Amino acid sequence: MGVLTDADRQMLPLLLRQNKGFHIASKWYFRGWEPLWYQYVFHQATQMNTTFIGGIAVGKTSNVAASYMADCISIPYFRALNTSVTAKQSELPFEMVQPWLEDNERLQHLVEEVILRPYPTIRFKNGSEWIFRTAGKDARFIRGMEFDRINYDEAGLDYTGEAIKVLRGRLRGVRPNGIPRMARLDVTTSPTDAPWLRERFDRGWKDNPAAQLNDYFSMRIATYDNERLTKEQIAMMEAEYSDDMIDVELRGM
Repeated sequence: MGVLTDADRQMLPLLLRQNKGFHIASKWYFRGWEPLWYQYVFHQATQMNTTFIGGIAVGKTSNVAASYMADCISIPYFRALNTSVTAKQSELPFEMVQPWLEDNERLQHLVEEVILRPYPTIRFKNGSEWIFRTAGKDARFIRGMEFDRINYDEAGLDYTGEAIKVLRGRLRGVRPNGIPRMARLDVTTSPTDAPWLRERFDRGWKDNPAAQLNDYFSMRIATYDNERLTKEQIAMMEAEYSDDMIDVELRGM
């Protein structure tokens, strides 16, 4: 663990879910970034399986970047993975984090090193690690690893759903300090008609009579829910994208 400042001793505990201060500490560490209400809810979720289906420009990537970064800097020996069907997609949160790190004394001293090869990795002075790499077919590249938390980005592009089974199996074990890992699997995606995605969403949707809300939590956020978008920005997206990418209706619902 690096040397903590007086501000760290006050701010880092706020990132822990039980203290409900994610909105305060994220603004301090991440250059003024503040969560929208649904981004705050996503971070605070205590279920081990979350599904976030979002429209264009709702802030899915920044949400993952801030939430995972918060866990890595506040929980010693935390191990996180952002993965997707392509390497480029899996690295988007890494690209989002870089401006937060550059010349940012509030955050830089908590980071041990940033590695680019063979895949981007951020290592923290508290022993935490965040890896960004493609899943490969059916998550073949992720086998043999253990994590606290995994985000499967744009998971709806994977129509078989086999990777989800492998990723769930990577969420196990204990940290070097003896504390059991968090074991949280996040699915963040635009809406698609992948059958497994609909099934997973229903398990965490509060209005579904067969929901399993102790273990699953689902969110469906439309572009219109992002109150920081202007009317002009929304109008341009309405002209560019299909209705389901804006309104976020799961196909087949």
